[in-house]
Amino acid sequence: MRKIMVLTLSMLCALVVYSSAVFAWDDLIYIDRHAKIGAQGDMLGALGIRYSTAGDRYDKDSKKQNLGDNTTGFRVPLWGRYNIIDNLDAFAILPVVSVDDGVNSESGIGDIWLGAKYAIMPGGTLTVRGALDIPSGDDKKGLGNVGGFGIDIAAMTEQKIEKLSVFAQLGVRYNGEDGDTKWKPGIGFYIQGRTGYDITDRFPGWVSLTYFNQGDGEADGSKMSNSLVNWLEVEVGGSYKITNELWVSVPLQYTLTGTNTMADLGIGVVVGYYLGK
Repeated sequence: MRKIMVLTLSMLCALVVYSSAVFAWDDLIYIDRHAKIGAQGDMLGALGIRYSTAGDRYDKDSKKQNLGDNTTGFRVPLWGRYNIIDNLDAFAILPVVSVDDGVNSESGIGDIWLGAKYAIMPGGTLTVRGALDIPSGDDKKGLGNVGGFGIDIAAMTEQKIEKLSVFAQLGVRYNGEDGDTKWKPGIGFYIQGRTGYDITDRFPGWVSLTYFNQGDGEADGSKMSNSLVNWLEVEVGGSYKITNELWVSVPLQYTLTGTNTMADLGIGVVVGYYLGK
């Protein structure tokens, strides 16, 4: 009887996770993408909006399955950073999330990220980042990152030679068990690379690839096989510097392949204001 109860609970927990709108997107990975740290007292504030739509879903074998009804979502992240000293900055990301699977629609605050970056080597050559995933989003409604409280550690580099720029980051992530769904995802890791080119002095463009993988999870302490989530996504985007302080960018993302994730298309608009010395 106990085995039946555990199995039933595990299946229910897994269904909660699988029913969440798992888009190929991560606030921390896509928003904090600069290894260079400015001077003490520099500040940045930005607001974005991202629309996602998916008519298919990659299953556990990475095969596309039709969803029947399109799953759509809006994400409105607000973030800022402050340079505490010349080689250290702190940042926060607060997203407002809305998801609609064609039957149910949910809206609310997503998970909050709080973190800091430290430049081990100057000029963006090597920077390390530590961040905390605060589980403020409701996992049952598909608003938060799967799992509970999380820790993310990454290393990044960024260099520019005349009009050409390159950026890369590599990170690992751990999330505990979510108190409501009793779901604990596996260890996650990701790698991202971006190449940019200044079309004009005020109009840089870029192309990037991002791979994210989160291993098999546990439902109320029981390991669930074939529950890992991963995705490979390409992004094309451009920014325009309205002034030296004010800028706007438009990124377009498409999921090339994945496992237990949406085959989604996303487009965003970001407006940022930089206050430097």
